[in-house]
Amino acid sequence: MVYSTDLSVAPAPIKNTHSAIETYRVPPSLLGALPPQLKASVRDANNIVVSRSSAALLRDHPQCTFWVSDRKTWNKRGYQDYIRAEQGLAIVPKAVVEQRNSAEQHAIDAHNPLTWLTAGALTPLTNQGNNTSNITQPQSTITDLIKRDSKVNAKSGPLDAYHQHENTQQVIQQRSSIAGESLTGQGNAKHLRTSHGGANPQSNTTSKNTKQTGYTPIALQHQQLDMANNTVLVNERTQTTKQGLYEASKKQVKANGPQHAVRPGVPTVKIYTPELNSQWLLERKGPINRAFVTHIVNANDTALRIAEQYSGMADPNLVYNYNLGVTEQKPAPVGTPLRVPSGWELEVEGSACNTQSVLLQWQGPTSGEAELELEKRPIDSLDFWHYKLPIEPGDYQLTVSSRGVYDETHFTVKARVYTYHISLLDEQQQPIKHAKYQARLKSGHIIEGELDEAGQVTLSSPLYESLKVNFTELDAQDWGNAQGLGNTLTKVNTAFTQQYTVAQGDTLLRIAKLHGFYHAECIYQHPSNHAFRTLRPDPNLLYPGDTLNIPAKAVKFSNLRENQNNIFARQAEHDMFRLRVEAANGDNMVGKKVVVTLGEQTFEGVVASNGLIEFAIQDHTALTGQVEIYPSLESDTPIHTFTVQVAHLDPITSLSGVQGRCNALGFECGKVDGLNGPKTRAGVRQFQQVHKLTVDAIAGPNTQAKLQQVYGS
Repeated sequence: MVYSTDLSVAPAPIKNTHSAIETYRVPPSLLGALPPQLKASVRDANNIVVSRSSAALLRDHPQCTFWVSDRKTWNKRGYQDYIRAEQGLAIVPKAVVEQRNSAEQHAIDAHNPLTWLTAGALTPLTNQGNNTSNITQPQSTITDLIKRDSKVNAKSGPLDAYHQHENTQQVIQQRSSIAGESLTGQGNAKHLRTSHGGANPQSNTTSKNTKQTGYTPIALQHQQLDMANNTVLVNERTQTTKQGLYEASKKQVKANGPQHAVRPGVPTVKIYTPELNSQWLLERKGPINRAFVTHIVNANDTALRIAEQYSGMADPNLVYNYNLGVTEQKPAPVGTPLRVPSGWELEVEGSACNTQSVLLQWQGPTSGEAELELEKRPIDSLDFWHYKLPIEPGDYQLTVSSRGVYDETHFTVKARVYTYHISLLDEQQQPIKHAKYQARLKSGHIIEGELDEAGQVTLSSPLYESLKVNFTELDAQDWGNAQGLGNTLTKVNTAFTQQYTVAQGDTLLRIAKLHGFYHAECIYQHPSNHAFRTLRPDPNLLYPGDTLNIPAKAVKFSNLRENQNNIFARQAEHDMFRLRVEAANGDNMVGKKVVVTLGEQTFEGVVASNGLIEFAIQDHTALTGQVEIYPSLESDTPIHTFTVQVAHLDPITSLSGVQGRCNALGFECGKVDGLNGPKTRAGVRQFQQVHKLTVDAIAGPNTQAKLQQVYGS
């Protein structure tokens, strides 16, 4: 029997077509080398090892596992590691393979007109009046009946005509929107052409043929093969349309499997990366990397200017880090080609079958198209393609198409935003309001500001990678990370700003705090005070008239942790107020209430068992204090009141130091003036008599040592 049918309607583009699953026989030599767990899985009758081409079709199936050998061990890995490995196995349950292959066969039967013919779906043409056949001769062969696209690639075979796209794009010469760089396909794909559009501030030259406006990809919407207008000739007197057959086939496909036709030699395309609705951060991770341009150094170029021109960031390290031998001290000579980061690129990848090229089209903040040539392979063999897509923050649509089939994906690119929370506390864990800070970027650029009323600030920007902070009003030694974390970079300033002459009542710490320091060593250990340290090896012993250099504050930048509250604290040392109380009449003073007022600071406590009153001085501006002693904690009326001078005690080696200590212990020496008058000699003599020393009224070494011991300092 001969049948005639009109197949003049060109098939519509088909999305996400697939081939039948092929099995892979593991060689005995390899099977014997597998670890027990993997060997058992391979030998399991319920599992099938599939070929590499079929593994691509099952890459997203949750029951498909991929194993990769590193020549020593076998490990379960992802699909990306599997396709790049020299040796690997893809294992899937047998039921999954059988179900998929069965569904594909149903799809072939439902959509292939040849299947309808051979299955007896059409009534044969016979002469109903006699035994002689009355057969309508075929109008053409099946191959001739298929309409060919007028732009079919000359290299394509006869079966290519099934799905040639009617809007084949004009082939243009390979070009790049980035000066001096070629955007080429990776892996097995050879880049034929590319056309970019959209913003590209990094490029300093533009091809006249390159598309510079937004590009909208062709919408390739899937359509079912419409055969309602096709007619099958039954005989000269009777015509039957294919509408009934088509409706029946749709019911069969709905019941038995997918509606996409897959025949041997039919092209397929697939996008693996990026996945549908995936999100990507602009950072060097996975398939995202920096894009580069080549810049030829001009006479007026600087590293800072070049980096800002292509990357938008005033970071000279973007030039130094990628060009060996080029530094701030050794800039590149005029005419030198420099490799400079210009943006970001995403390596997209996928596969194709039964085609010699694929067309990539993308739309978003950057847009364009690129055609990649594939290697010529046997029929139904899978090939892989890669391409580096220029990206910026925003939403993208990516389409790959070839010979009437296509696949598409949507993804989002987000800028990497760095956020840091900063707090500064004082010694009492209270916030320091409006403290001035400097934030140092990775490029070395400095941002200045001040904390708010709560002693806090939040810094956030895509440019704030590896941010560091410094508090400009504090010396490097006077603050630190309250959590004990973070490395620091300290720079000591060897210069000094002024000189200071020591006055009576000064301590080294008091002098430091008067000048914005919180540790005496910030001044005492500074290189400019080397001569003073030689003169006064004990920092607690200062004499009126001594000269100190006041240095500039040392700078310290401390690392910040991203997306966390970085708490810093001012670290200060304090002078101690010490007063020993003894009653002249021998009364017990232990436990009695004591109130000491020093400037704006008030201390309330009790006399200790050794008669000592001790606390840290907060107000270093006070030179005198008021002491009140009460008979009990409940009493409001003091029994003793007297005035003390703060830090007026001179070293024991001086006569004024002896006078001050004797007066404090009740051995009256009169005015502390450093003069050895009658009152001073009388007080020293009395001290020597009480403590059984040689009585000569001379404050010699033995008397000084005993006096220091009794006084306590």
